[in-house]
Amino acid sequence: MNPLRRAGAGVLGAVLLFLLGPFVVIALAGLSAGETLAFPPQGLSLRWVVAVFGMENFRASFWLSLWLGVGSTALALLLGVPAAYGLARYRVPGREAVRTVLIAPLIVPGIIVGLALLNHGVLALGLPVTASLLIGHTTLLVPYTVRVVSGSLANLRLDID
Repeated sequence: MNPLRRAGAGVLGAVLLFLLGPFVVIALAGLSAGETLAFPPQGLSLRWVVAVFGMENFRASFWLSLWLGVGSTALALLLGVPAAYGLARYRVPGREAVRTVLIAPLIVPGIIVGLALLNHGVLALGLPVTASLLIGHTTLLVPYTVRVVSGSLANLRLDID
């Protein structure tokens, strides 16, 4: 193996260990049979997992997070795929400006400010907080959806007649 590839593989392995290591520690701690976290674990048990899922607040938060994730993804796809298709297939005025705005890393602070204003507006209208969260998550996902789908469509031949 090439020394440069070996070094790259070593760096990749270190990064993966750094990113995935905390998840492994948490999983081992959740399956530990002991009263406290100890290495090596004193045994394996599901009691901590059962205790967490036995908490009503945790279950409610889990289902709300799952609902928001699925709902905002579905809405982002419903809004982003047609926009990406239109940008890839048709000569839309301002198409390059839209692409530039969606690619610009500076869009994120603008989105955050917009979300704060949007949240204030949604709450002022008396809509539930979950509606505000769904709108905020969808707003963050739409630019990514348009970019990813546009990139995929750019590699396709669109000779549909």
